[in-house]
Amino acid sequence: MRHRARKGFSLIEMVALLFSISAILSLSAVILQKAFEVHRAGLVHLQKYQALQMLEQRFRSDCHAAQACQVIEDAEKSPSLELTLPDQRTVRYSVAPGLARRQVVMGDVESASEQWQLPRNSSGTWLIESHPQCELVHFIIRFEGNESTSELEMEEIRWQSRSNPFPSGRSTRGSAL
Repeated sequence: MRHRARKGFSLIEMVALLFSISAILSLSAVILQKAFEVHRAGLVHLQKYQALQMLEQRFRSDCHAAQACQVIEDAEKSPSLELTLPDQRTVRYSVAPGLARRQVVMGDVESASEQWQLPRNSSGTWLIESHPQCELVHFIIRFEGNESTSELEMEEIRWQSRSNPFPSGRSTRGSAL
């Protein structure tokens, strides 16, 4: 008796092939989902980092241009740093939990305002040191723990900038909660 060559595949071979393809597709879906989660978390961290960079640039440029600076202690609000620019504009920096704010005021009218998102558990401190040629303004942002597992772990950030020469010889400290 002669055996003929088989044409096609058996049912068991097709079931095994479909099972293998479905397992590969399932693993691919899980990997894609995790990759999208990592990408989304990376974008959030990148936005926070860029916001902190923008805040740092504004702070440094305002301090360099300032003719006077002082820490304003307010019982109702968190302490703020006030910088007086040559054109009589006043720039106020304040930090509330989760938010850093920069306000530009001309007289009694607010001409510009910017806000930067910070972790909810952040606090800000200002320190003004007098030196013979200028005053050195420190802006310190502290992060207490992490608000969630996806929160960026950050250490204390310390920025300092020189301002224009001041006639006074004082050292002032203020902190915001």
